[in-house]
Amino acid sequence: MNNLTPIPFNISKPDKSLNMCIINCQSVRNKAGLILDYIQDHHFDIVATTDNWFRYCNRDEKGKGDITPIGYRLR
Repeated sequence: MNNLTPIPFNISKPDKSLNMCIINCQSVRNKAGLILDYIQDHHFDIVATTDNWFRYCNRDEKGKGDITPIGYRLR
């Protein structure tokens, strides 16, 4: 005979779902305004960019800042 007592399992739904986006930019330098507007218009929680052509040097800092809305952090 089994003496195990089932544990109640409750799944609660979050108040808000996570709103994510991935953008294949193919260089953001000439599209920064469009990308920034798109991010702000859709209120994404997480945005990933691919093919953005950023380098790990300081000369791309302005370009990175141009597509980073207030309240977001570029990683």
